[in-house]
Amino acid sequence: MKEKEAQIIDIVVLLLIYSFLLNYFKPELIFLPTTTSGGDTPSHHYIPYYLKNYLLPKFRITGWSPDWYAGFPFLTFYFPLTYLLIAFLSYFIPFVISFKIVTVLGIFLLPIFTYISLNLMKFNFPIPIIASILSLYFLFSESFTFYGGNIASTLAGEFSYSLSFSLMILLTGALYKGIKENKHLIRNSILLSLMSFSHLYTTSVFFFSSAFFLKDWKKKLKYLFLFYFIGFSLISFWLIPFVFKSMYMANMGWIQNKSIEKLYLQPFNLFLPFSLISLIIASIKKDERIFYLLTFILVSLAFFFILPNGHLFNCRYLPFYYFYSLLISSYAIGEIINLFKSTRFSIIIVLIFLIFSLHYISSSLKFIPYWIKWNYEGFEMKEKWANLKELFEYLKTLPYGRIMHEYSPSHDIYGSPRTLESIPYFSNKPVMEGLLIESAINAPYHFWMQAHLSERPSCPISYVGCHPINISKGYEYLKLFGIKYFIASSDKVKEEIEKDSRFKLLNEIGEFRIYEIYGSGNLVEIPKYQPVFAKKEKWKTLSLEWFKSDLIDVPIVFTDEKREDAIDRLEDINMMELNYSTNCYVEEEVSNEEIKVKTNCKNVPLLIKVSYFPNWKVEGAERIYLVSPAFMMIFPKSENIRIYYGIDAIDIIGIAVSIIGVIILIVIFYEDLRKMKK
Repeated sequence: MKEKEAQIIDIVVLLLIYSFLLNYFKPELIFLPTTTSGGDTPSHHYIPYYLKNYLLPKFRITGWSPDWYAGFPFLTFYFPLTYLLIAFLSYFIPFVISFKIVTVLGIFLLPIFTYISLNLMKFNFPIPIIASILSLYFLFSESFTFYGGNIASTLAGEFSYSLSFSLMILLTGALYKGIKENKHLIRNSILLSLMSFSHLYTTSVFFFSSAFFLKDWKKKLKYLFLFYFIGFSLISFWLIPFVFKSMYMANMGWIQNKSIEKLYLQPFNLFLPFSLISLIIASIKKDERIFYLLTFILVSLAFFFILPNGHLFNCRYLPFYYFYSLLISSYAIGEIINLFKSTRFSIIIVLIFLIFSLHYISSSLKFIPYWIKWNYEGFEMKEKWANLKELFEYLKTLPYGRIMHEYSPSHDIYGSPRTLESIPYFSNKPVMEGLLIESAINAPYHFWMQAHLSERPSCPISYVGCHPINISKGYEYLKLFGIKYFIASSDKVKEEIEKDSRFKLLNEIGEFRIYEIYGSGNLVEIPKYQPVFAKKEKWKTLSLEWFKSDLIDVPIVFTDEKREDAIDRLEDINMMELNYSTNCYVEEEVSNEEIKVKTNCKNVPLLIKVSYFPNWKVEGAERIYLVSPAFMMIFPKSENIRIYYGIDAIDIIGIAVSIIGVIILIVIFYEDLRKMKK
């Protein structure tokens, strides 16, 4: 087929593909100025909101947020790219619309990036456009809803994964072309940075898959080294702290699902025979491009089968297996079409395949159209929005203080089971529960507390477990965390709270009852009992055991110092009430990244009910200690103490490496210009 005719057909098919996508992602929904709902998605609004309004004006991307889980290192352990895009775009269009556009960006980029990638690898017509059509089978698959990459996962909140996934598909072809021609190092390195800056799963699969080129390592090693060094160095200001401070992440405790049946999900199993045919054809023709794509499948399956229980969920590696199988199958389909050596016949077959695919996909859909409408019509179009809005407006009027809410799947009627995680976004008040669980070192303790205060708790962390309602114990946890307000929604929890005089009813709005918690709300206080010391090496295990015990009034200080009085187990705790003067006073002034304390009692332990992180610094005390469950403790040396969030040596190293990466990028750019002029 002539090149011009092929390009015309490609353009026509791509236009029809995007018309099909727009039929579901209707512009009138995407450009409706409402707050996106559905799954985890609405909670994500807070992240670009805080980024835009607090950190970017300070020329920073990472920092500290006090608004979830008693504080957490903001975007230190999660991927900033999509939130940066939302924030930047919102300077030109309404924030809620910029949010919607970025959440669908990965979906809309996948067909065109698939087409470009296979063209970069110099696959002949109609293979790239067939692969682009096949990308729709992946996008509209309803076989999985939170693994990542497809529409269902994106609507559930995995839009950062979707964008990174599309960038990875583009980089797959771009790196192949770059290595073969020994060119485009700058372009590919920047693509690597963007992909890595938006998700971890893609980065790990791509890194190991690129080892394919090491079969000719003498020629390719230099390119690969520079590619990865520049790509990673550009984001080292974020990546190095991520890696070297990861011990302060929460572990989700994923229980891996290694069922072989997951390898044969619809509609991907329909194309597996074509994938096998492709491998046979590639073997005969010695076409290494197919075996390059096969490497991605093998790496993703290795992660799926080998990954132990812990931080990462093995099923989130399956989308790579599904999609690269489709890419490989496009090779066989294209080769079969090309056997007939007729331009007109090839055009007809491609169009028939497109029409069949669009019909098959649309007729197979069960919930995706409803989910799209549910998400993008937004909170404001839901029947119960008036009640929710009234709640948010009321919370705005309350004096500042942490809020804890009962978790309930019934909150989905407002737009999401996680609706109340958006309190910081709508009401400018900190709430205990939010997204980015792994980023919050106090998350495991929060969910144990949540179980005591919810009729239907979420219990997302496997090793933490669950617990029946226990309002009395729940009150102790609320006080420990300095939580000032509690929102109950189920009849059961309301009934139990009414029996407890330590909860004062402030207001009732729809199903929500807002209580003030007596004796709670301070974030800095002198503990009731003398703290005990323990070795830091196993602090997470001991701290969780302590949190579930009846000893939470006795703080455990975790330290690397050698101390003869350090305990190894809870049974070693000796409860000693602190004998300090009744004239001791503690005054606190808490802001986002600073805590000012005034006290007249020196060397008396002060419990700071804010999550520990090594970036916290102190003036007026020798050091900050990590104390159970994952708070801070200081021993004042002066009456005025300032605790502030700063940078440390790891941050400085990360910034320095990024500067080096930029310098190398500039040098290579000018070297390329010099060669072009010759």
